[in-house]
Amino acid sequence: MAWSDSVAGLSALATAYLFVSGSAETWNLAAIQLLNGAAASFFIPASQSVMPMIVPAEKRQAANSLMSLSMQLGVIIGATGAGLIVANLGAGWAMSVNALTFLLSALLISRMLLPAIASTGESMFQSIRTGWREFYSRRWVFIVVLQFMVIMAAVYATLNVLGPLAADLHLDGATSWGFILSANSLGYVLGGFIALRIRTKYPLRTAVFMTLLFAAPSIFLAIATGNTWIIALGAVINGVGATVFNVLWDTTVQERVPPQYLSRVASYDALGSLAAVPIGTAAAGFLSEAISLDVALWICSAVIIVSGVITLCFREVRTLTSEEENLSKT
Repeated sequence: MAWSDSVAGLSALATAYLFVSGSAETWNLAAIQLLNGAAASFFIPASQSVMPMIVPAEKRQAANSLMSLSMQLGVIIGATGAGLIVANLGAGWAMSVNALTFLLSALLISRMLLPAIASTGESMFQSIRTGWREFYSRRWVFIVVLQFMVIMAAVYATLNVLGPLAADLHLDGATSWGFILSANSLGYVLGGFIALRIRTKYPLRTAVFMTLLFAAPSIFLAIATGNTWIIALGAVINGVGATVFNVLWDTTVQERVPPQYLSRVASYDALGSLAAVPIGTAAAGFLSEAISLDVALWICSAVIIVSGVITLCFREVRTLTSEEENLSKT
């Protein structure tokens, strides 16, 4: 995690230099972002495996909720601060501050004292195979990740392509869409507070029900195309559903997967969840040209809802109980 943040910080410094020196071009910015994305791909699975090491099982859901809250508040503060710095000092200075946040994070993480996990002695390819076995052997993990792969394609198609297009055609362009995305962040924060309090016997069932809320932005965009406030309400609903899902999902995976395999399962989780995002984003562009915007939005809504209903048809998803519930029975 510390090395990942260090690489991200250095890539942000390189970006800052390109802006300040006037050398920024699409190809070199894209290359740096490719490196930055690769660094993030190491951080996310590793961070998943840390939570069970430092938080007792009975407090894990609350810890995941607080983690989500801190991240979303950071997004809001960071976006506001970045706007002020860019407006007054320029993009280069904004990226320099961004780099310092990553480097500070790397310093703080490097000071954490974690219990050692015994090495399995496996090679990289053996580790990949073992991770796949642990991932695929838990059918509920495989099923939900497959569902999320489909959902994220539709969600990103809406938020990255169809939504901004609707804002340009029927709203006030970037101003309206910026407000809608801010509402989405507000929903993430509200969802964090809800996840702190929610207790459910069947966490996975509840989590999958939350994914149905992901369709709110595309539905509200289709039925209230010219009303920014109603669309923003859909974005809030989406944010609430996303945070509650993430907290319940992370907690369930941390409870059910042995610590030595958790980061490997999380790697396959991240890979599967994001694999179809480029396809969905590209398809949204073609759809917006081939059919009406409203029809494209309804297709995204249907994809999200139908995939959620199908997932709930699997017994492993519906009946998986929380570890807290299992302990209370014994």
